[in-house]
Amino acid sequence: MTKRIQGTVVALKDPDADVRQTAALALATIADEAKDAVAALMEALRDPDRTVRANAAWALGQFGPAAKNAVWAMTEALKDSESDVRSEAAGALWRIGAAANEAVPALTETLKDPASVVRSMAARTLGEFGPAAKDAVPALRKALEDSDADVRYDAAETLICTAMRP
Repeated sequence: MTKRIQGTVVALKDPDADVRQTAALALATIADEAKDAVAALMEALRDPDRTVRANAAWALGQFGPAAKNAVWAMTEALKDSESDVRSEAAGALWRIGAAANEAVPALTETLKDPASVVRSMAARTLGEFGPAAKDAVPALRKALEDSDADVRYDAAETLICTAMRP
């Protein structure tokens, strides 16, 4: 790990939440160089500050499949008390892609989230997994009746992806 990355990882534990928030975002901008920072970002998902948690989830998504070791932490973040953290966690799983297939059950459960933005992102993320998300089909069909148009749209699109992708 380079000194620049080490310094940024240390900043994830700074007493000032603004510093921790910025450190998470900074690691995302150098994701290609900062693969060793995945563990520190996973730990930041438990930060007391909601923006730090959301930024950590977003940053992990920027690592793409290289963050596959963070999938379990992302599935836990889907249960966070804050909708922005849950939404960013679902989005990160989408960007991690097929390496996150094990998150299908947690994402399926997230289709029941009280926040429509989270339900929508969960539906969209399930679409990334194609046929690997086949167990989510009943919940996606139910999401076609959601009160939110975006959720209905994303569920419909995902049902098509689930059926059409090899």
